[in-house]
Amino acid sequence: MFINDPHSDLLDPAPHKWWNQLRQGEKRGLELIYSFYVDDMYRFGMAIKSNRALIKDCIQEVFVSLWKYRTNLKDTENVRLYLFRSLSNKIHREVGAHLSKYHEESAEHFDYLHTVESYEQRWIQDQGIEISRNKLKLALEKLPLRQKELIQLLYFENLPYEEISFTMNLHIKSVYTLAWKAINNLKKSMK
Repeated sequence: MFINDPHSDLLDPAPHKWWNQLRQGEKRGLELIYSFYVDDMYRFGMAIKSNRALIKDCIQEVFVSLWKYRTNLKDTENVRLYLFRSLSNKIHREVGAHLSKYHEESAEHFDYLHTVESYEQRWIQDQGIEISRNKLKLALEKLPLRQKELIQLLYFENLPYEEISFTMNLHIKSVYTLAWKAINNLKKSMK
């Protein structure tokens, strides 16, 4: 975890405070958690399955469940990881239940999801970079859902393998194996 990460729960006591407010039945805690994390959750969800309606519905259902089951919630050191794991589980359940309903959207959503560029960087881009980005977009779209999720967590959310293991509900060795497979698949697709 990076020291400058603005969403690091371990460095900022506010999310933990909001979590406790939620657990005690204070709607304000839920509102603050939602406001603070909804954009991260949306970006993360869209990286797993690029279907806006599905992701918005899943995020809403995660927060409805949080409120509904607030008295049963356990204390957590990292609210962001808890939310990512809940969202990931919800997306995979929904997609699994309705495979034909949720088809892939185009790779054009990649720009919004994965890159935050300064104005200067946008002006400096040349054709070689653009070609590489397009290849990467297409390669990412070809990855299976779990591999896309892992790439998002590892490279775009900057989570360490241990936190990815928790978020994806996998053993650490499985995370390393899945990362190796995802990177190999990307390399093959990029050639």
